[in-house]
Amino acid sequence: MKRLTRDHVIQDFDPAAAPAITLEPGERVVVESHVGARPATGPIAIAGAQPGDTLVIDIHEIRITEAWWWWRAVEPNRFRQGIYRALGDHLASYPRTQHPRLGETVYLSIPIEDDVLIFSERMRVPIQPVIGCIGVAPAGAARPTNLGGSYGGNIDCREIAPGARLYLPVNALGGLIGLCDVHGAQGDSELLPCAECAADVTLSATVRPNWQLPTPLVETPTALHTVGYGQSVEDAVDDAATGMLTLLTTQSDLTHVEAAQLLGTCADLRVCQLVNAHVNLRLSLPKAVLPSGFGLDSH
Repeated sequence: MKRLTRDHVIQDFDPAAAPAITLEPGERVVVESHVGARPATGPIAIAGAQPGDTLVIDIHEIRITEAWWWWRAVEPNRFRQGIYRALGDHLASYPRTQHPRLGETVYLSIPIEDDVLIFSERMRVPIQPVIGCIGVAPAGAARPTNLGGSYGGNIDCREIAPGARLYLPVNALGGLIGLCDVHGAQGDSELLPCAECAADVTLSATVRPNWQLPTPLVETPTALHTVGYGQSVEDAVDDAATGMLTLLTTQSDLTHVEAAQLLGTCADLRVCQLVNAHVNLRLSLPKAVLPSGFGLDSH
C-alpha cells in the first residue's frame, strides 16, 4: 500500500496543482494528516478522473497518532461573548504558544490510552475519529483548505468516519484530493474546541463518470447526507436541500413534489459547524425510507 507523508503540503485546493501521488481507481493509500484545517496533505490524483465526473472516496481507517486541545487566545470579535468569552477567561492563566497561522494559542496535549482520550482523571472520551477537512480542486480559482464549498474542504461533518463513502465533483484532471483536520471525537457543530489530531488515514477512490451533484454527499451504512454551505443558516439549508432533492429525483422515479414530501416527513437537518467563514449543515435521510428502485449506481 502506498503512503503520502505530511511533508507533501498544500495550503489551497487548487486545480493547477501538480499531484503529489497518482492512484489507480480502488488503490489504497495511507495519508499522514496535519493538525487543523490548514495546511492539508496532498494533492492525490485518481487516474482517469475527468472534469464532469465524481470521485467516490471510501474511508477505510483513521488511526490517531497524536492529539491536542487548543484555543485561540485572541479570538475574533464574534467569539468574545457568551460561552466563548467565559472559556477565554477561564484559560487566562494557561501557558501560551505561538501558532504559525492562528497566533497566540493555548495548547493542551491529550494523552491516549487504549483508544481513549484522557482529558483528565475525571474525564475520558472514547476515540471516534472524524475527518474534518477533505476536498478536491474547485471549479475556478484556488480555495484555502480551511474553507469549503461544493468541492468539499473544511466540512467538519462527523459522518466522515471509517466506513463512510464521500462523493465529490471532479473539476480538474485527477480530482486532486487533499485532507487534514482529523478530530479524535467531535460533537455536531464543533461548538467548542475538540480533539485536534495528527492521524494516518487510509482511503481509496473510484470514478463515477459523467455525473455530479451540486453538493458533497456522504453515504453511511444507514443514511445519506448532503452537505450545504452558505453565508447564513438559511442559505446552507437551501444548499443541502437542493443537493438531496437533486439526488432523489435523478436516482429514482420520484417527482420533485414527491421528493419534497419525503424530505419533509423523514429528513433531519444537523449542524456541521457554525464557527468558520461559511456555515455548513447536513441534511440526513435514512436509507430505510428510500423509494424502490433508488440506487447511487444508476444513471
